[in-house]
Amino acid sequence: MGAIVTSKFRTQNLMVFIDQFKTTGSVDDNFLYLGFGRSDVWPDDAQGNDESSGNFTLPDPLDEDEHQYWVDIVGTKRIQNDDISPVLPRLDWDTGDTLAFDGDATAGITGIAEPGRSFVSKIGYHSTVMNSEYRVYICTGEPATGKCYIGGVYDGGVAVSRTTCEDTVGGLWLPTGASEEPSGFTGDSNGLLAQPILTSDNYVWTFIYKLELNDIINSTTNDWMPVISGDGVLAGSEQADFGDIDAIFTAKTHHGLIHVRLETSDGFPENDDFRQIGLLRNPELAGGGTKAQAAVYADADVSLQQDSGQLIYLENRRAITRASDQIEDLKLVVEF
Repeated sequence: MGAIVTSKFRTQNLMVFIDQFKTTGSVDDNFLYLGFGRSDVWPDDAQGNDESSGNFTLPDPLDEDEHQYWVDIVGTKRIQNDDISPVLPRLDWDTGDTLAFDGDATAGITGIAEPGRSFVSKIGYHSTVMNSEYRVYICTGEPATGKCYIGGVYDGGVAVSRTTCEDTVGGLWLPTGASEEPSGFTGDSNGLLAQPILTSDNYVWTFIYKLELNDIINSTTNDWMPVISGDGVLAGSEQADFGDIDAIFTAKTHHGLIHVRLETSDGFPENDDFRQIGLLRNPELAGGGTKAQAAVYADADVSLQQDSGQLIYLENRRAITRASDQIEDLKLVVEF
């Protein structure tokens, strides 16, 4: 019997992960901390390179490293409610759609390397893009013209439609490149109804949400853009009236961004370096039995009970040196 775990299942798991750390003041609240440590240098790698070498390969973290992580821990900072957000891979309209060229390895379809702005409206391959106004759209229609690639090679114009191309084994259809950036929040000329937006290049776009200044500053990176959905949608906003309040599902969101700043006011040791970061769920205060709840534990090796809670993420990094006038802006992406 055939079966599939749908993208909605992955999205739901992401939402459960985020929601479990939304504190409400209840005794049942869960608390997530970012903990950092390891001042000792890494041992030389298998090729004999030390950690100062540009060719040095970091050791892979293992489950067995959890106790040593606690031995080496320096400080922790709590992840606040607004520090975790669902995100999508960032795709700016004017840089093109790399998703259009990846192919489908499981179906024997080879990707293509041709550059250009082409977007995909095929079911399962919808392009989600952000324009220069920080509005986010899904491509829901494309021009009829394009090129067919068989095994990554242009077929010379034999197939003249997506249907014909994809009926050919190994066929990958590349629509004609887009030339007009979508803008606004509806295709309705009167601005009253939520309607798809048709651009002059015969692409069709559906507006789903817009990023506000706080979203751009805190959760937008060169590689990721936040998703506004559910309770995060403000009444009377463009998204509430014309967009998609379930954008997290529509855009098939499977990633979460955790954003933490280590600042001078936190009181962490200065002029020291660290090489490991981890995410701790419900660590306990020294002596055990009481969940840690403070915003910062600058002396986590003393304040927290060793091996308490659950270490749910561990990452090895090159040495990061802290200084009194320095802020570490740490961003972690988890995938479901």
